[in-house]
Amino acid sequence: MRSGFAALASLALFASPAGAQESAREDSQRALKDGDPQQAIAILEKALSASPADADLLRRLAVAQAASGDLPLALATIDEALALAPRDNDIRLARARILLWSNQRDAARRQAEMVAAESPAYPELDQVLRSIDNAQAQGGPSRNRQGLGVFAGLSRIKLRSGVADTWESFGIDGFRQFGASTLSVSAIREQRARADTRIAVRLDRRLGGGSAYLEAAWTPSADFREEWGVSAGGAVPLGAKATALLDVRYAQYSDTTVGSIRPALRIAATPGLSLTGQAIVLLQKDTRAKAGASLRADALGPGASSLFLGAASYPDTEAGITREVRALYGGISVPISDRVTLRVSAEHERRSRTYTRDGAVLGLSWRFGG
Repeated sequence: MRSGFAALASLALFASPAGAQESAREDSQRALKDGDPQQAIAILEKALSASPADADLLRRLAVAQAASGDLPLALATIDEALALAPRDNDIRLARARILLWSNQRDAARRQAEMVAAESPAYPELDQVLRSIDNAQAQGGPSRNRQGLGVFAGLSRIKLRSGVADTWESFGIDGFRQFGASTLSVSAIREQRARADTRIAVRLDRRLGGGSAYLEAAWTPSADFREEWGVSAGGAVPLGAKATALLDVRYAQYSDTTVGSIRPALRIAATPGLSLTGQAIVLLQKDTRAKAGASLRADALGPGASSLFLGAASYPDTEAGITREVRALYGGISVPISDRVTLRVSAEHERRSRTYTRDGAVLGLSWRFGG
């Protein structure tokens, strides 16, 4: 009797819409493996006639259409799937592949980097990025591989004595990608009682599923910033959802040197949310090591926007003097167009025995090329 009920349950499953969809997924995948994309398309189109809003079926249909050679139709189908499920990383990566096959290498990279920004160890992400790198290396220079950003910030300061002041900051940065490497240059000018301008050059490099960077910075006639400094670090995937990070820094002030070690762990809690916990150990000349920590959450917002929120308690050095800092911060990034992104952030900071600061920053970034 039980076997009869089991058979009836199995029959009911495959007679239901969910059962038919699952069967279509398996049959279409088998057809693609057998080298028959037209059969896969027929199977998926039939399933979609009963479930037109199934984003995963649309993704599979787009892949089958691409395998058949109809890339424009595949791109239209994957865009329809992405509109239904804008946070689905499988759909994003499928779209990146279709864009790459359509010789839209930079658009493919941007799509893949959206996945990398939130889930750097997501399955098959590294494979997609390597394919894009190889295509760009073989195809020579491509467009949309450089960018420029500008920002302005304003902070209201209340000193421990009760005196209030206003600080201003302005910055500009640019980057250029060379295959798996990115070279960037930035200049940030901060106006307090005196002004410091910090200039930095940074090289980032993707290595397998991870990444590494090296940065050098210089502040001419420094007042409160470091005179010069170097930093290096990287990220190593520990699995599908975890990434280990490490930053090591060294800075020279007029009368002291400061180093720091910052190990961190990033967890992809959900497809649209990642959490990063960081330990901060500061080593200063002739003083004992001091430690702190930070916690940050990054999430996808509506459309292609993203937002972050964090809190930190850590030792920090200004003008060669180290104080304990407690801070709350957050921000949002909103694409205005395919090439322009607006960024807004705010921060509340309390520096022990020194001042309290409330600040906001507004920035715009552009990507250039065709």
